[in-house]
Amino acid sequence: EAESVLLRALEVIGSKERKDWVPLAQRLLQHPSDSVRVAAVRSLAQVGDGADLEGRLYDVSPGVRGHAAFWVAERAG
Repeated sequence: EAESVLLRALEVIGSKERKDWVPLAQRLLQHPSDSVRVAAVRSLAQVGDGADLEGRLYDVSPGVRGHAAFWVAERAG
């Protein structure tokens, strides 16, 4: 649960070939750390799992909202 470990894991684990990590990343969208939530948004969006991104548009953190807005717009074309 250390923030630095979670950030690194989200950075390296994202793979379109494997989907077993997606539920874990989705759970991290509720993590107390803004940085972890941003990294989870980024990781999920980069592999095309955007189901939870729109919910992050209402996050308490402006940074998380901004990242979510970017990825929602990116997915919309």
